[in-house]
Amino acid sequence: MKDYDIIHTHNTPCQLLTAIASCGNKVKLITTEHSTQNNRLKWKWYRFIDRWMYSRYSYIICVNKEVENIKKREFHDEISNKIMTVNNGIDTDIFIKAKPIKEIFEQYFDVKLIIMVAAFRPEKDQKTLIKSIRHLPENYHLLLAGDGECIIECKKLVSKLLLDSRVHFLGIRNDIPSLLKTADVVVMSSNYEGLSLSAIEGMASGKPVIASDVNGLRNIVNDAGLLFSLGDSIELAHTIRNVCEDNSLYQKISERCLKRAMQYDISKTVNGYANIYTLED
Repeated sequence: MKDYDIIHTHNTPCQLLTAIASCGNKVKLITTEHSTQNNRLKWKWYRFIDRWMYSRYSYIICVNKEVENIKKREFHDEISNKIMTVNNGIDTDIFIKAKPIKEIFEQYFDVKLIIMVAAFRPEKDQKTLIKSIRHLPENYHLLLAGDGECIIECKKLVSKLLLDSRVHFLGIRNDIPSLLKTADVVVMSSNYEGLSLSAIEGMASGKPVIASDVNGLRNIVNDAGLLFSLGDSIELAHTIRNVCEDNSLYQKISERCLKRAMQYDISKTVNGYANIYTLED
């Protein structure tokens, strides 16, 4: 460890082990907090370990203001001067310049395509989005890209709701920018996020983004895309239909989303980290 000037960690095991290993060394420690959920808060006995661990770090970087505010509430004034935000970012050019997938476009030329790109995990809540499709006309189809532990449950739900012909499981894809360009609307129905890069990617594609009104999505989407109440499939369906059937609204939301995405370009993230690396302790 003495051979390094800066060590940057990103998750709890690394944070703690690095803090321990740094004892007796002058290395500068920086860590990034990614999530608005901290399960360690459930363990009151662990709080003193957290307090000691963070004391070893020069700076605690949060991926958005929501995470920063949560961290500051956790520790009050103990480490507030160390906490700051550097938004995660994406290479917006990749999504802006992507082309639609011709085969999908031609197959569903008269269909409204809704897409969600996310791992099938409980916190992503694809089920609410699936349920919303039954409240939409027959020419609305759903594309679900990704894989994970909840995919079997989601497929069973699709069959139960008789939506097999309208909900399409795409699996893990390496052409996400093109998929987003092919779709009409991007949806994120998560229960929570740290900072949703998938939502930002959808915005950078120039598509309207609709997201659940939760931490990690609210700050990104509010006043650019559209929000719906967590778990409310009927409200989500109504929001999707409104934006798809009102050309003026569709264009306005798309333009606002693209403008918002530019705030999260990777160049801003790189500059933010570079500035922190050069700060004096």
